[in-house]
Amino acid sequence: MHNLVFWGLFPFALPQAMRVRRTALRMPPPACEPFGVEGRGEPLKLIAIGDSVVVGVGVDYLRDAYVGQAVTALSLRLGRSVHWSVHGRSGARAEHLLADYLPSLPAGPADVILVSVGVNDITGLTPLSAWKASLVRLLDALRAHSPAAVIGLAGIPPLGAFPLLPQPLRFASGQRGKAFDRAARRIAAQSPNVIHMPIEFVGSANSFCKDGFHPSRESYAVFGGEIAKRVVDVMQAAPS
Repeated sequence: MHNLVFWGLFPFALPQAMRVRRTALRMPPPACEPFGVEGRGEPLKLIAIGDSVVVGVGVDYLRDAYVGQAVTALSLRLGRSVHWSVHGRSGARAEHLLADYLPSLPAGPADVILVSVGVNDITGLTPLSAWKASLVRLLDALRAHSPAAVIGLAGIPPLGAFPLLPQPLRFASGQRGKAFDRAARRIAAQSPNVIHMPIEFVGSANSFCKDGFHPSRESYAVFGGEIAKRVVDVMQAAPS
């Protein structure tokens, strides 16, 4: 239903979408190494693959972004050293992750894999059915790479609250985002070792960075801490 609402509004929202694409502030990812080690203790290997959220657009340092915040929280909660690496780029869709980044993931299985994908498929008008098929392929491939890993799939953020988007584009995008997030939730529920992490917040001045589209440091801290908590809960509940 949400996806049908989007397509019903599409003729009215298209001119706005084209204008936003031309005029939106383009922010680069942090200029720092996309790998590192956090904390001390027994090593835990973490791989992150995805879009601008994974590469940290919106902050100056990866430690302040989604992955960095999750890594810090995991290290503190588990008392382990987290060996992490980031793979992806701003603007990446599911098909880009499959073709360009999945083949070059580090050899050897990971303990935790973080995935963020979907917003660029929404804005790029990828058909929902095609995106679902690509997401299933991506999760299957990640499980083949790391059979015992806990995979944290970030939910689709509430596009209907993004300040950058004018109305009715904002409402239409929010409806399509809900359809994609519902699909992601169902796919995760049917995929072993995959947890879906909802991203739900009420938009405020502190929720977004200056482009009005990407999360602020404060939002990244919330998202990273929440996914770390969910991952730890799954790891500690697993039979030893």
